[in-house]
Amino acid sequence: MQSVLCILLLFAGTDPFFSGGGRINGTPYARLPDTLYVPKAVDKLFLELPQHPGQGVSYAFKMDPIDHEWTPAVYPAVRYETLREGYYELHFRVLDAHSTVLNTSRFVIRKEAAFWHAWWFIPLLTLYVAVVAGVGVYIFNLYNLRQKLKLQYLRNQIASDLHDEVGSNLNSIALFVELLRKNATPETLPVLDRIISNSRESVELMQDTVWAINPRNDSLQKLIDKMHSFATQALAACDMALEFQSESSLADLQLSMEQRKNIYLIFKETINNAVKHSGATGVSVRLQRMSDALFLQINDNGKGYDTGRQYEGNGIFNLRKRAEESGLDLLVHSRPGEGTRVEVLCHP
Repeated sequence: MQSVLCILLLFAGTDPFFSGGGRINGTPYARLPDTLYVPKAVDKLFLELPQHPGQGVSYAFKMDPIDHEWTPAVYPAVRYETLREGYYELHFRVLDAHSTVLNTSRFVIRKEAAFWHAWWFIPLLTLYVAVVAGVGVYIFNLYNLRQKLKLQYLRNQIASDLHDEVGSNLNSIALFVELLRKNATPETLPVLDRIISNSRESVELMQDTVWAINPRNDSLQKLIDKMHSFATQALAACDMALEFQSESSLADLQLSMEQRKNIYLIFKETINNAVKHSGATGVSVRLQRMSDALFLQINDNGKGYDTGRQYEGNGIFNLRKRAEESGLDLLVHSRPGEGTRVEVLCHP
């Protein structure tokens, strides 16, 4: 049952009750209509009728289908809160001091339904939210695609500029130094050789950077192919055997550009160290998947070295620096006479 509150509001006039006047939610009516309409935006009904002129009278009302019994009242006013949409019948009685019915009134009340209570509102709202969400996702994906295309265009431009301008300048330096070397004195030859060596290393590093920047090399398979190609050429020149293993499950791993670049440079530095310093007859390379990470292991059967000692050169330092740049886990294990093992773990 809905809550009911009766409030006293008296009307003036001769026999106003029988004249049919009253107030609905504060609005006066000279004659109450047969059907009372309650707007959909209003949840309450406050009906006030004129007080009966008789002495010692009382009132009673009942709202169908809300009330099951008559509710007594001292004053001819009735209030219903949170009235829902639908049709109601309000019955009103005037009783004398002996509870004899003096008069009865009946009103039909129609409460209009708010549009958000209509059957179509929830489906329409759901469709609206779905359309707005779909448009939002489409705009986000379109923006994301455009940003990726801009990034790819920028990477292509950088790769082209590095290859054409920087590469050409470095090659020119090496060529000019070679010409100077022909007429150089014995004292300047070591300096010129050092310039040539640094120039060639710079050209190689620039080429590796250009390769990593190029969007066409974004797949992990491209990286594996480049590693295999480099190791094959470097070891074949020194008559060293190569065992190269790569799992097919690596195909769907997505590494960042920086990770691919530093993994390749660590691999390249390790192969070069094996060629120059290990005295090995063979190198084995293994790439496999560990959960969602890439695991790289490089072994040589060379003479090994004491990892606790300090050596000239920046080989080990460069490996660790590149690993830190990309958040790679790096392990270098070696002992004299036992060869060297380098392991890299990369989490995409």
